[in-house]
Amino acid sequence: ESLVPTKEHQIFNQKCPHSDEVLNGFWRKAIERFFYIHEYIVSRDLKKVVHLESDNMLYVDISTMKKVFSRYKGIGAVFDWDDRCIPSFVYIANEAAIYSLVRFLSAHAHENHFDMGLLALYKNEFSRDKIDNLPLIMPEYTNKYSLINDLKQKPANPSVYFQNSELFNSIFDAAAIGQYLGGIDPIHEDSKPGFINETCVFNPSYLTFEWRKDEQGRRVPFALCGEVAYRINNLHIHSKRLHDFRS
Repeated sequence: ESLVPTKEHQIFNQKCPHSDEVLNGFWRKAIERFFYIHEYIVSRDLKKVVHLESDNMLYVDISTMKKVFSRYKGIGAVFDWDDRCIPSFVYIANEAAIYSLVRFLSAHAHENHFDMGLLALYKNEFSRDKIDNLPLIMPEYTNKYSLINDLKQKPANPSVYFQNSELFNSIFDAAAIGQYLGGIDPIHEDSKPGFINETCVFNPSYLTFEWRKDEQGRRVPFALCGEVAYRINNLHIHSKRLHDFRS
């Protein structure tokens, strides 16, 4: 409430077509959060910021990844398909990076897009210095399976979905892994584990998942493709049953 709305934020509020009567304004708020994040970063002069959605569990000390995150000059986000970003985990390098995004969101405020589609439009319009993929899957997966979703869509550049995975030595969850392990939001009728996200470029049922102890004895999730194991940095617990996935 103490943040001062920018000109871009005010334009968004004036032109956004999403109604507050639909899901209590969920779709409008999902986009508007980025304006608040920008205003907060400005107010505190912050750099190297990580944003997680509230139904995510985090299993890594972010400070240990500073060197790899520094490769992202703008925004690092998790795309589960070329035309969709699920911003469950977002890295923001600095104020300039998030300001560029909110300017774009403001310019497209009158269009009937969701946040996931808008972020993909932003990526497809600008260079990778503005926004780029965080690794979603390990490269070994592509030695066995094609990157293709249940809608039979193939990405234009498959390599972006596992780029930097060897540097992070881990992967990030957009939604598909958390949905497979814990089910989807209970507002839907069928909210059981085993759900396959139809849009995601990989199928989580082809992987094996284990809980392993980290150096401090905490349980953290790993995804295995054959004998190759990658730590999962976050899980998007779409079912909202976060307590089931505590370390």
